[in-house]
Amino acid sequence: MSKRSFLGLILILAAATARSEEVDQITLRDGSVLLGIYDEAAGTLDLRGGARGRVSIDAGQILGRGRRSIEAPVGREVKAPQPNPEAEPAHEASIENAEISALQDSLNAPKKKVADLTKWLAVVTENVATQSKQLADARTRVKDLKEKLSFEEAANGNRSEPLRKQLEEEAAAAEKLAVGLPPLEQEQRQTQAKVDLAQRNVDRILEKIAAAQARAKKHQDSPKP
Repeated sequence: MSKRSFLGLILILAAATARSEEVDQITLRDGSVLLGIYDEAAGTLDLRGGARGRVSIDAGQILGRGRRSIEAPVGREVKAPQPNPEAEPAHEASIENAEISALQDSLNAPKKKVADLTKWLAVVTENVATQSKQLADARTRVKDLKEKLSFEEAANGNRSEPLRKQLEEEAAAAEKLAVGLPPLEQEQRQTQAKVDLAQRNVDRILEKIAAAQARAKKHQDSPKP
């Protein structure tokens, strides 16, 4: 045999050896045949021949055991997916949508604040209206009592003690209502200002959402290179 033929034979044998693997062939009492690397001490078999994993095998289950060569798995080169030159970059395609989603999420709290403040403004406004009416009614009663008391004084020459006492009570009630009205009116103005401020914040976010949507549409409609 020539030196060249001998080297060729060695290469062929090496290639064949590299592609084969010596494994245990385990035949079980139920007729099953398993291939793998058997660890007798641990009672486990690392599966080969198209199966992967480790199984436990009791020695009493084994009917026969031998050795055989099987083709070893050959590694394959997995190519990374190549970018499509006609497809727009992912970050460019989704940046506007991500911005819109974030803005819409940030809109929830300001909108809730506007709703809560608007409800409280309605309560304060109702309180102002109620107190204003009560004050007007109290002042009317005070005026009527004064006129009635003056009429009796002119007619009888003396004041009626019950009327005088009632007038004092009505006047005190009217004064109390008059003192309590300005703070309510101030709270009404402050709450209205808070509602306006919160609504402006909502409007700014809505403007940003509209601008982002316009950019997204422009980006979508723009011709691709």
